[in-house]
Formats: sequence, C-alpha cells, structure tokens
Amino acid sequence: MIFVLSFSFAFSSSTDPPRLNKGVLSNVSAVEGSFHVFACSIISGAEPVSFTYLLNSEPLTESSSVKIDTATNAKVSLLTLQQIRRSNGGVYSCVVKNRFGSDSASWTLTVNGNALKCR
Repeated sequence: MIFVLSFSFAFSSSTDPPRLNKGVLSNVSAVEGSFHVFACSIISGAEPVSFTYLLNSEPLTESSSVKIDTATNAKVSLLTLQQIRRSNGGVYSCVVKNRFGSDSASWTLTVNGNALKCR
C-alpha cells in the first residue's frame, strides 16, 4: 500500500514576489538602555528570499548592539537592538527580496530619556 501526502502553502508558488506581514511592525517608543526586537516575516512569495534592514534609508549592519537573525527557512528575520541609545532612533525599514520582486515595511523608533536604574 502506498500513501501519498500533498501539502500546498502560499510559499509554493514559483513566480511570486515576496509579501511582508506588515501588521506586526509598528512605531515604537523606547527608553535609553532598554532593548527591543522587531520581527519581519513574509506571508507569501517564492523562496529563497533575503532580508535587509535600513535605518534612515542607510543599510544597517550588525554590531555589538545590533543583531540581525534570519531563520533557517528564511521566512522570518529578527532585528534586535540592545542597549538602545538616542542614535538608534529613526525610521527603520525591512526589505525582503526574491528573484521576482521585493516588498518593504517601515516603522519609527523614538528613543526617550534614560531607563530607571535600581539601587
């Protein structure tokens, strides 16, 4: 006896540009010294995809306080800002591309005064 299972996902289309889940990205207010994680994920589109982050229209690179993690399956990417400083404030964009096109989403991070320190 042979069983055949077939699954169909939105990601199976071979000619679709990626489409971001824009509902999870929103403007954020943070205090200096805190951290925040932004999730950028696709809801459809052909794989493979690549994620890029921008801050004020400039490419964002990893550093000791900026971490970019893209899941192995490349459907989700996380941007983590650690020890947020005023210089981290601005307009962030997540850009996702595949060979058929691209999509992007933007949000604003506003940085307020120092976090309270416990004694």
